Amino acid sequence: MSVAIVAFGVTVALPAKRCFANEYHDQIQADWIRQAEAWRMPSVGPGKQVPTFADAAGAVDGEKNGKYAFHTDKTPNPWWQVDLVEPQPIARIVVYNRLDYAPGLHNADNLLILTSDDGKQWTTRHDNQGEFFGGVGRGEPLSVTFKSPVNARFVRLQVPSKAPIWFHLDEVEVYSTADPEKNTALKKPADQSSVSQWSTFKPHVMVKPAEPYPTKYFLERGRKLVAGLATAGVDTSSAERELNEVAGRIAKMSTDAPDDALRAAYLELRWTIRRLAFANPLLDFERLVFVKRFTQESYPDVCLNHMPWVSRPGGDICTLTLGGPDEPPRVQKLINGALGPGHVHGMDLRWDAQRIVFGYAKAKTDQPPEGWLDRRTNYDLRRTVEPIHIFEIGADGTQLRQITDGEWSDLDPTYAANGDIVFVSERCGCSLQCNEYDKDETSCNLFVCRPDGSDIRWMSVSKDGDYLPHTLDDGSIAYTRWEYQERSWANIQSIW
Repeated sequence: MSVAIVAFGVTVALPAKRCFANEYHDQIQADWIRQAEAWRMPSVGPGKQVPTFADAAGAVDGEKNGKYAFHTDKTPNPWWQVDLVEPQPIARIVVYNRLDYAPGLHNADNLLILTSDDGKQWTTRHDNQGEFFGGVGRGEPLSVTFKSPVNARFVRLQVPSKAPIWFHLDEVEVYSTADPEKNTALKKPADQSSVSQWSTFKPHVMVKPAEPYPTKYFLERGRKLVAGLATAGVDTSSAERELNEVAGRIAKMSTDAPDDALRAAYLELRWTIRRLAFANPLLDFERLVFVKRFTQESYPDVCLNHMPWVSRPGGDICTLTLGGPDEPPRVQKLINGALGPGHVHGMDLRWDAQRIVFGYAKAKTDQPPEGWLDRRTNYDLRRTVEPIHIFEIGADGTQLRQITDGEWSDLDPTYAANGDIVFVSERCGCSLQCNEYDKDETSCNLFVCRPDGSDIRWMSVSKDGDYLPHTLDDGSIAYTRWEYQERSWANIQSIW
């Protein structure tokens, strides 16, 4: 028997064949469609500036809360606009002000409303002339009703100002005579003059990509898989023919082809790549072992998240038997309630794949005890909440046994090369030195014991905390250590 370990969980692969339950097939394809939708979004993220249109979309998202929905930079004559896609007979425009920031309450008092047919030539339709207007929670929004409908495609709001000024509003609504009750600006393309540090990407913004589905990317990925597997001795001729056939069909389609045809080709391509992935000879094991659990409650720093009372019950240690690309996987719960409600704190698979060692915190409720964030309560909690202990169980779910016990929490175990069990523990009995004397902030060090839990020895000595040990292929133990770099953060740190 062979078992592979997954340290932080596993994404369960579901079957492709139509002969199995439709929901498995549908879940896989739904995930692939969702990935394709992500390709339609602008390229934004850490280190990348939010596009002006992505921030501007907030003012036509239908959400009104009195806060800013878009935020320009501080520039002269800032503006925001919406594209109604086609000319509309505009009867009324309603503007909701931002009201949660006192210094900016009057930034839009001199608001101008302009319209345009082409987005280049603009006509002023309203001058607010220094009048304050409200919105959600305070006063009435600005409502401009035209005596005669104004036919226009673009609506622009602008603050005329020679001096730099911030421009931010909550929501803008446009109503036409065709349907006086329908906000025709809702979810329409918007833009603005600039972005600021407060600008954000709005989730509903979609951008039409060069191709509706990322078929070119996955074709390239599939061909790289073919080349890589071929060097490993895998017969990829069938998959290569499938890739070429799909590529030929896609090449004959335009981006304006019916969506059903484009989607079908994309999904067929993904199925071919899925079968290639499962043909990898490195998948030479029978099962995966993984932890399924809720996230725990957490303190604002890493130093105390080993406390048992932050644990949330639910989940299990599970094994997943792979079924290949056309077979549903089978999942087996190993603990299966034998320890009562609780939370798994780290686990490791023994070298012979026969046993699994893990930390377990018994927890009856998903709510931490009252006052837990006040670290002065830790003294009492340590005496009323059972610590985390180390357990071991067979890979088949039998022979469950407890390895450690006592008044200190033990967690995050790993098998050493000689069969001993290395784990994190509070047994060092020391507390962090950067806070007040009346707060229990116990540190963790590395400890090791024999396979039966006897002969517990101290492995590492650190006053600040060692965490997350893992045995490497050469038998050495890798782990993380908390050390202070900003020594001047607190006066007491200057001592050490």
